[in-house]
Amino acid sequence: MQKVTLVRLLLFNKRRPLELSQITTDTYINRPGWNNSRVEELLCQMTSLEKKLLESHDLLKMIGKRGRTVPVIVPPDCSKSLNAISKLRHLFIPPSNQYMFARNTPSTHMQAGHVLKEIISEVSLDSPQDIRTTKMQKYTATVAQILSLQPHQLEWVASHLGHSVNIHKDFYRVQDSTIELCKVSKLLMAIDAGDVGQWAGKSLDDIQVEDIEMEATDEIDDDGDEDEQEMNQVSLQTCFNKSSSAREPSPSCAPRCTPRRVETETRSSSREMPSELAEGSRPLRVSGKGDKFPWSKQETSCIWAQMRELILKEKVPGKKECQACITASVPILDKRTRQCVSIRSII
Repeated sequence: MQKVTLVRLLLFNKRRPLELSQITTDTYINRPGWNNSRVEELLCQMTSLEKKLLESHDLLKMIGKRGRTVPVIVPPDCSKSLNAISKLRHLFIPPSNQYMFARNTPSTHMQAGHVLKEIISEVSLDSPQDIRTTKMQKYTATVAQILSLQPHQLEWVASHLGHSVNIHKDFYRVQDSTIELCKVSKLLMAIDAGDVGQWAGKSLDDIQVEDIEMEATDEIDDDGDEDEQEMNQVSLQTCFNKSSSAREPSPSCAPRCTPRRVETETRSSSREMPSELAEGSRPLRVSGKGDKFPWSKQETSCIWAQMRELILKEKVPGKKECQACITASVPILDKRTRQCVSIRSII
């Protein structure tokens, strides 16, 4: 019972093992009665869930690293176990040993880290190497970013984990790249599409993939020198179309041609072309905008089914994976390009 309760407290609080190992019986027995010392003004501001948590959970105050007072939250299931340990400890623990998770010795306690490894070895887990207190603290600090915590709320989380806010930001947030890829990429896509103005006053969470007008670059293949030249030509043509939208269209996009030279070349080329081609044909233009189709639940389910492993591993799918996903989901994803499928699998 001691080992299971110790590991339960460790996994629930994501604390340093030594701090929980050194809990004494006096600390638990003389814990403050939070329900008795509560302030009515504070209760009026609490939600029903917060009031239930206040009634069902206990809070211990301990001395942690560098003499800092750190809290330990005790869930209801641990409270029952700790009460039983307190009542029965005199049967197998010497009176001189004041530790709650004591060994059968006068003055030593269990090591929470060793107990955690012992229990993990007895359980079948997919990634037992990830069950470490440091990794759990990093995970908690990373997930807290999704909640958009206020500065004082962030200080609460850092205080509970046993370190300062600066350490919390600089060291424990180890997966900022994932959030940057998902959040910031939407902003960059909106800027690249040229319609970022419609999102004025909105947050990044308000931007959806289907609302961003994508350039039709899916037809470009990136294999070989010829494909690279084709990509450069498409990029030059797209840039020229955007830059010349506010003035008269020019049949040439050579960057160093003077106006007279462009006019001369235009006249000479028009004289050489047949009249029906000169009048009825226009130079090909890469469209920068396409129709918007909201993502349906069926489309999202297909992407999840085909790219589940890549999504769980937080990897960006390549061209082959996206094309395979579209091919396997015919006709559901017929209207989607590889680029749309790739971005949808990330966000």
